[in-house]
Amino acid sequence: MKYKWNYLEILQNMRYLKDWQACETNPEKLGKIQDSLENYEFMLSLLTPRILHPLLFLSKEKDESLKEECLTESEIQIIECLLSSKPIVDSFLETEDSVLDFPVFYSQKLLISYTKDFLKSSTTPELYQCFLKLLNEKNHIYIRPSKNQIESACGFFLYDVALENRFVCINQTKTYLDFLTLSHELFHTYYVNSNYRDVFLSDMFYTKETEGCFSDFINTEYFKTINPEMAYLLRQQYFISYQLSLEELESKYFQYRNIRFKKEISQKNFSLDIPELILSTFSYLIALDLFEIYKLDRNKSFELLGNLRNISTTEDVFQELRKLKVHFIDDDFKNLKQLKKCLEMKKI
Repeated sequence: MKYKWNYLEILQNMRYLKDWQACETNPEKLGKIQDSLENYEFMLSLLTPRILHPLLFLSKEKDESLKEECLTESEIQIIECLLSSKPIVDSFLETEDSVLDFPVFYSQKLLISYTKDFLKSSTTPELYQCFLKLLNEKNHIYIRPSKNQIESACGFFLYDVALENRFVCINQTKTYLDFLTLSHELFHTYYVNSNYRDVFLSDMFYTKETEGCFSDFINTEYFKTINPEMAYLLRQQYFISYQLSLEELESKYFQYRNIRFKKEISQKNFSLDIPELILSTFSYLIALDLFEIYKLDRNKSFELLGNLRNISTTEDVFQELRKLKVHFIDDDFKNLKQLKKCLEMKKI
């Protein structure tokens, strides 16, 4: 049986949600129903893009006008914290062996087998059973064939918060990237919960890639025993991605400050993509600190990750991270410096 979303199940869920929406009066529940309907609409568009479905686009029209505002003081604080790590990564010299070229996964069966082995050996017995349950729901995982291999390597997860269904989609490239992408998205799928809408409205939004980044780090540890070269190159690749994202963040933050100084606009310029850059870099540093805990106490690291994801809103994201033993804010990026040193010495 192939891993693919079930078309009829999606339609059935949409019908149920539409009936529920028609009689529901609670604004919070209506918001959750709306989110779920929009997710299902998107899923249908991927399954059968050329077909117009009777239930498609029947949900309420979206309010396209975003409530745009200037970067908050806390967002600026996060940016300046991130940019203070830039001198550390700027001096990093990439090794010559920077191209990942390893065997492909020729079948979904082999991909799932590798993923299960990783989850079993790299998580905890309790967590493994939870991940196994997700993997066994084949109708909730869509492995889409992709003609353009490396450039198409990507994935995402969707959460039906109204009915509490979880879905994963990855583009199948038949390379090692499928394994990394699937495990990354499974971590997101497991750790998402009903407070995710609140997370988007606070600075906790900038932590929401943490579990995916944490999975990426754990993967490098997993590969140490079966392919040390790949483990090293993956860690180097993630480090370089952080380096490049910081450069882009610095450039766009500089543009933002110039625009604000000249008073050419009074609202946040979303075309600068600053929130997404904060998200990727901030989550990387949080995951790195959790990964160092993981190497000493696996159970503790997963407990802390779960505690992080249970926080929906906060007035001080740094204070919340301190409670979770995430100390890059106060220890001058100790783990980032150590990682850089190991990479330069070609050690893992």
